[in-house]
Amino acid sequence: MKYRDHDHIYLDECNGQLIWDYVRGDIICSSTGEVVDRIYSYERPMPKEETLEKIMLELKKRPKTNTVYSKYKVHMKFYIEAEKIVKNKPWLTVDYEKLFEQKKFVKTINSTSTIRALENIKKLGLEKELKNIINLVKNIDPSILSRTERSKNALAYIILHLIKYKTTPDVKETIKIFNISLTTYRRLEKIAKKIYMKIITIEAVVKR
Repeated sequence: MKYRDHDHIYLDECNGQLIWDYVRGDIICSSTGEVVDRIYSYERPMPKEETLEKIMLELKKRPKTNTVYSKYKVHMKFYIEAEKIVKNKPWLTVDYEKLFEQKKFVKTINSTSTIRALENIKKLGLEKELKNIINLVKNIDPSILSRTERSKNALAYIILHLIKYKTTPDVKETIKIFNISLTTYRRLEKIAKKIYMKIITIEAVVKR
């Protein structure tokens, strides 16, 4: 291994440039695609945009398409964009693995409160039931799609409780599960009751 400048590090054997994959913690050879080492320190600065452009131009001159670098370039693009979105927003987290896999920002950036709420839903085994309620409500009130994950699931939980027990769930327990405020709960409760009445009406019509 030899050093050529501040941003570039190459392997003697194949002259492949080393790529730092900060998400998986691997150091990869751009020529062979092999993992040659692990990242033990994250103090190494990210390459500058002009450096990336220079590398891309150098690789374009090669007769063989470098799929490793192409993949890295796409990941880096999304990584930089995601970092801009969450900058100075410590309450937001990025699911980089999901972002790199689907190459879209859909449901890849969430608040820590939302993540905790989703973890609580999973622990309580409510995922399937809440998903069914959300799908049911979509046909009655499409605006549910515009709500946050926490509010959407909390609303479904209140409706589920109304369907099962003919009453709303415990307020404190619901607030704790979904990490929502009392004000948000009261607002969702009113919406849930209206939707529940529509569900009852539809069921009555179907039974006739």
